[in-house]
Amino acid sequence: MGSLPPSGGNAPLGTIVVVGGSLAGLRAVETLRRLGFEGRIHLVGAERHLPYDRPPLSKQVLAGTWEPDRVWLKEEHALAGLEVETHLGRTATDLDLDERVVLLHGGTRLGFDGLLVATGATPRHLPDTADLDGVHVLRTLEDCLSLRRAFDDGPRVAVVGAHAGSGGDRPGSATCAAGVGTGPGDGQGVRGAPPRSWCRPAV
Repeated sequence: MGSLPPSGGNAPLGTIVVVGGSLAGLRAVETLRRLGFEGRIHLVGAERHLPYDRPPLSKQVLAGTWEPDRVWLKEEHALAGLEVETHLGRTATDLDLDERVVLLHGGTRLGFDGLLVATGATPRHLPDTADLDGVHVLRTLEDCLSLRRAFDDGPRVAVVGAHAGSGGDRPGSATCAAGVGTGPGDGQGVRGAPPRSWCRPAV
């Protein structure tokens, strides 16, 4: 069954693949259903979790004032109500525009009439830090929980990416709430953290 009115002479869409299982991908699925799309929708997400809200990861969840399940944007039954076929914990590895197919890790092929890529940004990794202990990025729920566990040892922390408007101050504030000393970094060099008694949000 096709749906959505054709535009510019294109045929009606029967199957739509949404790559990106976070907020943007979920909102796209909700919008398609609200506009009357009755065809198949595939939602592909690299993470195994249900779609969740990311901003609390660097605030309430990191500080330990929220449990992880508070960030879900949709419970499983509500997501099922959208009649969407989920492929969570699966990475889209290739795209064949001629065949109109998205290839997933493991070999699954998803044909589509319409494709929406809503994967968002990825964090920048500092050079030569891949094998160093204690270096974290904060993008996913797993990143957040790993970092929160690291706070148990009471480390001193430097936050890289602390320029205004970037959200870099949020992890700094959360580390203070967790009782960990923190200091800012500017993305070019990393400045060491001050003593815990100087704990303040990165600016």
